[in-house]
Amino acid sequence: MAATTDTVDDPTTEEHFLDHIVESAHTVQTSEDIVTPSGIKLLAKGARVDAGTRERLLAHKLAKPLEQCLEIAEAIGGDKLKPIAQQLIDEQPLLRTLHGKASSVADLLGRLPLTSQLRSLLTLYAELPSDKLGHCVGVALFATGLAREVLADDDASLRTLLTAGLLHDVGELYVDPAFLKSSSTLQTSHWKHIVAHPVIGHRVLRDMDGAGRVVADAVLSHHERRDGFGYPRRLAGDALSTRGEVLAAAEWLGGMMRRGHSPLTRASAAARLMPGGFRDSIVRAILPAASAAQVQSAQQSGDVLARLTRATGTMSNFRRSLPWIQGLIDAGSGASAVLAANHGRMERIERSLARSGLSGDDAAALFARLDAVGDPALLAELDAVLREIGWRLRELERDTLLRAGSLAPADQAIVRELVARLKATPSDDA
Repeated sequence: MAATTDTVDDPTTEEHFLDHIVESAHTVQTSEDIVTPSGIKLLAKGARVDAGTRERLLAHKLAKPLEQCLEIAEAIGGDKLKPIAQQLIDEQPLLRTLHGKASSVADLLGRLPLTSQLRSLLTLYAELPSDKLGHCVGVALFATGLAREVLADDDASLRTLLTAGLLHDVGELYVDPAFLKSSSTLQTSHWKHIVAHPVIGHRVLRDMDGAGRVVADAVLSHHERRDGFGYPRRLAGDALSTRGEVLAAAEWLGGMMRRGHSPLTRASAAARLMPGGFRDSIVRAILPAASAAQVQSAQQSGDVLARLTRATGTMSNFRRSLPWIQGLIDAGSGASAVLAANHGRMERIERSLARSGLSGDDAAALFARLDAVGDPALLAELDAVLREIGWRLRELERDTLLRAGSLAPADQAIVRELVARLKATPSDDA
């Protein structure tokens, strides 16, 4: 994706990383001399990296990536990771089912041989808002739990996924913090920076001691989906490696856990009613735990109805727009490829809604029938499916607009009209 590549090469990514270092509550020092390609020494080993050295580092090209030359003396290690892992396993039924007793994987995490540079990166990442350390430990645990079912159950494989899980989001250290706030509404030009963070993480980790290409390749895929709905490369089928897919599924589960949603309920509903996101062996590792778990209560009925209204409204708009879309594709519009890709993925979402029993134009009547059953488990599952469909619709909108970024202005306008048609409310049509 051109936008992703452009963002990775954006020099402001290094500025954001340095800003995190300068603002860190920890003392960040150089682990070796920092020199330019011509041999000019910018900082000696043991020098502090702070506001006073920031501009000097930004003004020169470095012979070695900055993150490979830094260390934090009091960086996070296994002594802090192990109790977090034990607590998460105690709290999360799915983690308990995947791992059994907490001690073995928690002990392995506690003994994980992270280099000082990796520990320093993890420490900086953990200083970002919203319990980042708990999230990355959770993803590492979900990844190793799933790996026991679909990969070789040996310490080397588990250590690889523990490392990848802990570090999967370090690319966020190079993204403008304003774009990472969950409350912010991102424009398409801003969203491309979020899309870039797996690519940046891959670049940072691939040549770093203690990580390397195997870990970096898994990190690159942690937002991909087997059905092509992910990013940044839109991989599909076997183009997505097993290890990368395991980490992607783990991030999916960890994201639900962080947002307070039931990973069990939503994962079970999505896997059964919207198949194709992950391979069958991964789904089989999740479903037994989900079926055995007690269903958590859903959101307020009004919230569920609002999600249902948005989803069914979007699909109604899609059906009404089909003649317009198909006419542009048949005419060979410059936007044809983008329109066709959006069309195919919208059809898959429509099939998922139908499979879930949620198709139809009258969302209020449909919800009233389901709510009248009086089954909390049914309402929880409805909420889970609608959250997943809402996520896919948002990702599809962003991806469609990003794809359009390289088109001619007139063709970009066609794609923007498509998005507007799909999001239109009944009052917009009046």
